[in-house]
Amino acid sequence: MSKFNLGKIIGNAFGGSAGNLVESVANAADKFITTAAEKEAFKLELEKEVNRHGEAIAALVTEETKAYLADTSNARDNNAKIQESENASWLAKNVTYVLAVVVTIGFFGLLIYMLKYAVPESNERIMDILLGALATAWISIISFFYGSSQGSRENTKIIKSMVANK
Repeated sequence: MSKFNLGKIIGNAFGGSAGNLVESVANAADKFITTAAEKEAFKLELEKEVNRHGEAIAALVTEETKAYLADTSNARDNNAKIQESENASWLAKNVTYVLAVVVTIGFFGLLIYMLKYAVPESNERIMDILLGALATAWISIISFFYGSSQGSRENTKIIKSMVANK
């Protein structure tokens, strides 16, 4: 006859590392909770607590996304103000674009070089890291100028309206 293992049942329900944690807690409680009714009540309470924590994490992710989008929006707004300013120097108005061009040329130049020529084995890691850094910078530039996605633009609009309504 198999033993009613609350830890295994709950752990499987949640899956992943959260499931492992829940299973460990439930296994510890399994030693003290003996009746099926107590185990079911414990299972429900544990599920409520895990769900509450999941909701709290989701709220934190939402706040982080809002802050990121607000920061990006601020950077774009600042760039627009500099472009419109009569007192801004040529360098102030163009440094963003010059950096974008330099990173783009560097990224695609290194990519073409690595595809055309064999990189010495002793330098492969360095070249891979450099290519990864340039790719990340290039993606950031594209996201800055063109937006990362339509959803991002919609989120920016929503956040601006939320800030305006406060």
